[in-house]
Amino acid sequence: MVVIGITHAPRVARVIRSATSGVVAEDYVLASQMYAVPQWKILGRDVVPNIMGPLMVEMGLRMTYSIGAVASLSFLGLGMQPPTADWGLMINENRIALSLQPWGVILPVIAIAILTVGTNLIADAVSGASAGRTTGSARKDK
Repeated sequence: MVVIGITHAPRVARVIRSATSGVVAEDYVLASQMYAVPQWKILGRDVVPNIMGPLMVEMGLRMTYSIGAVASLSFLGLGMQPPTADWGLMINENRIALSLQPWGVILPVIAIAILTVGTNLIADAVSGASAGRTTGSARKDK
């Protein structure tokens, strides 16, 4: 898990740097700097809320890739060992009896799919909430 996190860190850092460089050039950040607002306040009030959208999308993608990598490594026997409950390990152990009892393989695959789709939906919802998007038809027109 640590190795997978370390391998994804440079890509996340690149997205954060790219999003931050776009926000720092905005007029409201320059105005805050002009009024001598401390850098940590500018970062907390102006920069971080405006990069949460791209950051959450990237984190959702990286989480999906990490789930797939952990499951793949466990399937290959390089992850968790047999007494531990792991979906990739369950698929590997039950693949021999696939023709007799397919649910032993299908259910962990479905669980991995639900987890990855759910992770992306949650990341997209947080990204949309930070960007001010709303869903639903309950709009109040004035």
